[in-house]
Amino acid sequence: MPQVPTSLLDCVTVRFQAATPGHVWSREMMQSVGAYDESYRYLFDFEFFAKLLAHGERCIPIDRPLAAYRFHPTSKTVAEIDHFEPEWDRIRARYVPQLPFHERLIARHRIAMLKSGAEYTRAARELADGHAGDARGRFARAAVSYPPSVLSRSGLGCARRLIAG
Repeated sequence: MPQVPTSLLDCVTVRFQAATPGHVWSREMMQSVGAYDESYRYLFDFEFFAKLLAHGERCIPIDRPLAAYRFHPTSKTVAEIDHFEPEWDRIRARYVPQLPFHERLIARHRIAMLKSGAEYTRAARELADGHAGDARGRFARAAVSYPPSVLSRSGLGCARRLIAG
């Protein structure tokens, strides 16, 4: 069964996975919040989820496939994944302030962990490509940007790779 965002907090902190081709929305629901924001090239669907959840709608998974989605080397999700972050920043800038105070604190932590985790992954990739100096620098910047992230799975894994070589 697909994972759908159950709350605005989950939506803005990427705690779900749901391929857009399998979503069904009523005309009334779309008209109540507006259609997809076409200014987003990559995350128009995530922004739409956020808009729905901020409006008080609920996302309910259907326990059977309605469409298929295929990852391939030229799909945006594969070939252009490094371009997604600016759109995430726009979505978060708009919707995180709408969260209750305690959820904003949780969101800030989760987002910082996600961002530093992505940097640790890039550092590990740089190390695998033979760029140890660049990898160490990226690791250090990620660790400084959010120190608790060093103890995450990606932080510790990257540190282990850097130490072991």
